[in-house]
Amino acid sequence: MNGTGFRRLVRGLYQDSCSVCGLHLVAVTGHSICEAAHVIPFELSSNDDPRNGLGLCPVHHWCFDEGLFTVTPEYRVKVSPVLDSTRPTEDRLVEFDSTVIRLPDRVEYRPAREALEWHQRHKLLIA
Repeated sequence: MNGTGFRRLVRGLYQDSCSVCGLHLVAVTGHSICEAAHVIPFELSSNDDPRNGLGLCPVHHWCFDEGLFTVTPEYRVKVSPVLDSTRPTEDRLVEFDSTVIRLPDRVEYRPAREALEWHQRHKLLIA
């Protein structure tokens, strides 16, 4: 699958909504705010399997890529301990800690637990 196919499939699986916050915006042109994020970066894995993807809004995509949060194999948000809910705006990410993400209806397309474990081990920022 090429990058365009991955993006289209993942956005469709998540119904053009962020799996963390639920943001769903689609312009009259059909463009969606939802982005297809790789769990294990494509540069490392060359993996465009939709189970290596999450539908995320641009803010949560950036935070996920930067290791400010991860998703556990139980599909719960785990926020990095470097964030502090008492600091301005960080509370907006911390509030999602331990919440279950929105998942594709089709079980076979849910994020692979192995990919989520990789992200937690290699990307999540630890204090």
